[in-house]
Amino acid sequence: MKLNPLITKLEKMGYEILFFDKPIDEFAFQEIKKYEDLTMVNCANKFDLPESDIEKKKYGVISNDFKPLTKFLEEVLTKHVKNVKISKLLDDYPVAITSGE
Repeated sequence: MKLNPLITKLEKMGYEILFFDKPIDEFAFQEIKKYEDLTMVNCANKFDLPESDIEKKKYGVISNDFKPLTKFLEEVLTKHVKNVKISKLLDDYPVAITSGE
């Protein structure tokens, strides 16, 4: 679990990571949205990180540059994935698979 590509950047940014590794944890987490003044999110689902205007522009340029590749992968994997896109979360890994919201 500690090698999950979705959490390496979050750890580098200083976020605390809680590992829910029991089947019952998924049901409990659906009900626990906040703890005191902390908001809890599931990093396997879609969520947004705070970012600057420069980061937004950089992401837009990169997404545009890789549009032919993401379109190709989406066509090839159409039976297996909902969509393919460039991630803002990945830091050291080339790819990650996430679940829906």
